[in-house]
Amino acid sequence: MKKSLLLLCLAALCGGCVDQDYDLKKIDDEITIGNDESEFVAPLAKITISMQELQNDTSDIQSIFSEMDIWLPTTLPGGATSIEIPRMTTDEDYLDALFQALVDEMLVSESPKMDAVMELLWNTPGYLSRLSDQLPTESKDLFEAAFRLIFTSNDAAADQLRATVRQMVSLYLDSIHIAPIVYSMPLDLGDEVEDLLSQNLDPEGTPNPTRYIDLFGTVRSEFPVSFDVNPVFTEANVTVTPFNVEPNIASPIPDTRFYREGLQSLLDNFAFEVSFTPQRYYPATGSFDQTQSISIQLNLRKKGGLGFTSDNNDQ
Repeated sequence: MKKSLLLLCLAALCGGCVDQDYDLKKIDDEITIGNDESEFVAPLAKITISMQELQNDTSDIQSIFSEMDIWLPTTLPGGATSIEIPRMTTDEDYLDALFQALVDEMLVSESPKMDAVMELLWNTPGYLSRLSDQLPTESKDLFEAAFRLIFTSNDAAADQLRATVRQMVSLYLDSIHIAPIVYSMPLDLGDEVEDLLSQNLDPEGTPNPTRYIDLFGTVRSEFPVSFDVNPVFTEANVTVTPFNVEPNIASPIPDTRFYREGLQSLLDNFAFEVSFTPQRYYPATGSFDQTQSISIQLNLRKKGGLGFTSDNNDQ
């Protein structure tokens, strides 16, 4: 899956471009910028994840939630503005209330919700096969006529058909997931910048470490879904504490420590995997469209002075 990754100049750690008259290569001694109280922050990368990249095994996120729109009642119970996706799979009473509201809408004369559900069932082979022992499936007209007649009646056949439809809702809910987004490439920042960042850092496993780099940033999603986000820097073997992202809010990425070995792995091979687990869906806040995306901004923060050593004999 193609990602757009904007690498930003880490030379900002040193104040940006330096005039030739102040070329550090002309200095023979070791110098330090800042002190123990100093803090240097630099952007590392910006990753943009498109709608097409948020997929399960077969569909993108728009298709996944287009089906949810069909299974949800137009008006949510209790005037709710969102639904809790994990709760729909663990709380039978919660799902029953949503399904009963769906049934009530389907029973309204000339209901568009009835038409939408029948269209979904007919066009989904897995659903249609489950109904073949209750309804004729030789043609769409026969199927829809029988479905409408039985579903709106008040006998045992109606109860059985509604129970089968509810099972299909459960099957759909169990299938909701987004495959992890994987990205990998060398940052190629240059030996000087990498040395500057990793200089004097504690090695992994140091008791009471005080010298490390923090990775931090933000995630902003334009989709009408909240996510639990779980990023992992696979080559560095560093996992970010999972956090929640709500729609159209710049959600902070928890500060994540990198020690000497982890930072070197991060810089040598930027390998990033992030999982997005849907939590809430906000159907009233707007529909999906192809321009929506998730943007991830990653930054580095180093505390303490930055040391430089220059040797003119190397020139």
